[in-house]
Amino acid sequence: MSGNIAYVNGAIPAHAVDGNNDVQDQTKIVMESLGTILDAAGYSFDDALKVSVFLSDIKDYGAFNEVYGTYW
Repeated sequence: MSGNIAYVNGAIPAHAVDGNNDVQDQTKIVMESLGTILDAAGYSFDDALKVSVFLSDIKDYGAFNEVYGTYW
């Protein structure tokens, strides 16, 4: 926290419980983790000012965005 701004970074996915461990599962794991952190600080995704996303393969963007987009 710095003033009224919460800085959150470095979220990485764990292995999915269902064993699929695809980009959609990994995205959901990261987003749920970030949501928990934001909630604990009194914020939500709607309060985000900037988000940077790094994908290891741009071909995963569509699958990633299907899940990512559901958090706003």
